[in-house]
Amino acid sequence: MHDLLSIYRALELIETRLRDDVIASEMAMAAGYSLYHFIRTFDRVVHHTPYNYLMRRRLSEAAYELAHSHRRVIDIALDYRFGNHETFSRAFKRLFGVQPTQWRELGAIPHQGLMPPLSFAYLEHIHKPGFQKPKLAEFPSRWVAGLMTQMVGQPGEVEQLWRSLGRTLEMQPPAQDPASFFGVISYLEGLSGKGFYMAAVEMLSSDMDAPHLVYRSLPAGQYICMAHNGSVETLSLTLTYLYHTWLPKAGLQPACPLEILAFGEAPPWRGENSSEITILAPVK
Repeated sequence: MHDLLSIYRALELIETRLRDDVIASEMAMAAGYSLYHFIRTFDRVVHHTPYNYLMRRRLSEAAYELAHSHRRVIDIALDYRFGNHETFSRAFKRLFGVQPTQWRELGAIPHQGLMPPLSFAYLEHIHKPGFQKPKLAEFPSRWVAGLMTQMVGQPGEVEQLWRSLGRTLEMQPPAQDPASFFGVISYLEGLSGKGFYMAAVEMLSSDMDAPHLVYRSLPAGQYICMAHNGSVETLSLTLTYLYHTWLPKAGLQPACPLEILAFGEAPPWRGENSSEITILAPVK
């Protein structure tokens, strides 16, 4: 716990100095460590070097400004302490795969594309006993049926959808018993956190007679599988680790803006397995 608090103080310093010069010795001083001990401890706690984390945060903020303002690329680059256009463009392409001008032309921010500032809750979460690293697995195509809603950020909208599905299945049960339950999230590009959520049950085929439900096929392919042991409220912390630490280190990228939450055989609306969720995300 002491190391987490100390490193978090360094993270707070970094956030205040994204547009100013900052060196590792200042970060070490904020943490209360020697430079050598700080660098080793930061890497162990954050899973990034101080320099790598600083660059990712600066580039993420710069990328947000590129997508949401008409400021000149060179002005944004200089704001975030890149000495010239060439240095900024090279670092930007290394992280995001495109040049800054191409990013602006896209007019959208890829889902989970920008690294957020890491909170103390995040550090606690990834260092909890039992926190599991992701694994790669082949995911077969599956048919699911359920109810869908557009996520607009209203409290309880997902929970309400699951309860509605439970009532629907009780009143009009499908011809075949559901095998397992999935939350299927399809994100809209350029709208962070916005998209469609489908509360669904797995079916054995698409040949079903339940007009009150929406049907879709989940694509087969290579997926990241990661167990989330915790509440739904902390799911975003697991996803931050998945997208901004594990995937870059593994040399992988999301294949499409899709996340699947596998709840197993117990319906989520009954609260029987709310602390055991498997995150599935297609990768390339």
